[in-house]
Amino acid sequence: MNVHERRELYLHRDTNENNLCAYCRHYCPHYVLLDCHFLVINTGHCLYPRLKLRAAYDICEKFERK
Repeated sequence: MNVHERRELYLHRDTNENNLCAYCRHYCPHYVLLDCHFLVINTGHCLYPRLKLRAAYDICEKFERK
């Protein structure tokens, strides 16, 4: 599965049965403040084993389900 297919899967078929970073226990999403509300954006960072930037639809070998 390539990056474009994973992105479409995350954006349009939002199920946590996929091994995407958005559903991993090590993934921390980034937020933006818009009109006094926080919105989740499609980027974040992974905390395991060190801090690294990730997109919500990325996949890594350290995946652990939330």
